Amino acid sequence: MRYLFDYLKTHKLDHIWEYIARRKQLILRIGGTIAVFIGGFLYIWNVRLPSIIRGVFFLLAVFPLLRMKFMDSSQPTHIKEASASYVRHIWTGMRELLNRKMLPTVLLIFTIQGVTASIFIGGILRPLMIERTGLPIADQSNYLAIVSIPIIFLLFRRFKHRLLSPYGRAILWSVCVIAGFALNIPSHSLVSGLLGITLILFGNYFITPATSVLINKAASSEHRATTLSTASLLSSMPYIVAAPLIGLAADKNELTLVVEILLALMILAVLISIIAHKSYGDREVTI
Repeated sequence: MRYLFDYLKTHKLDHIWEYIARRKQLILRIGGTIAVFIGGFLYIWNVRLPSIIRGVFFLLAVFPLLRMKFMDSSQPTHIKEASASYVRHIWTGMRELLNRKMLPTVLLIFTIQGVTASIFIGGILRPLMIERTGLPIADQSNYLAIVSIPIIFLLFRRFKHRLLSPYGRAILWSVCVIAGFALNIPSHSLVSGLLGITLILFGNYFITPATSVLINKAASSEHRATTLSTASLLSSMPYIVAAPLIGLAADKNELTLVVEILLALMILAVLISIIAHKSYGDREVTI
């Protein structure tokens, strides 16, 4: 992806990067929608079938991965050498990310993106919150598939962003996610809960392209790929801490407390991000 952005920038086409990033999200969303719809019916037949089928497809994915260029003989073969290279790349990515000009974006990646992508969608929070609304299990996959239809449509459309900068759009979708969690504070509210989950899904799939634009424009060309991969790592880190706590809270029927804590953290992060952006963001990086 680094080389693609550099190519676009060289040909003065970097303004369409967010559109390309949305197309990536579109492909992921179409695949996810089909998987959720089929997985729901498989679950009705046998609760183990979705996990078995998912595992089979993961195994099948190994074959194209083995043919990718980064797996060739030019890569480090010695374990110690490979480990050192990995640590060095992560450190380089951290240096690029953890500076003042990137702070507003990093806060959104670590909190908003981290909560929605790794804790909510990739983790156990979404099924727990959907179950909490009272929606029957048999209808949950249908609900997620139906919600994905307008998301796919909007991802497919190419909009000319004239009113908001990429950072402004990132804040807009962050507020969308925050509103979604706020609507899920009331317990066992079907309409409010499902509307909130819908807003969270919308926010998640649109904030990623916006933050990708910010990282690509702020990171140096030499370390852009490393910075992007490190940002992806940062967005996954909150789940490591949150997963056991969410499971414990669910066992004690305290899921509302989890939603409230996450909501407070996201609001605080967005406020600090906006303050930091107004303080020095515009002077140090053009977004």
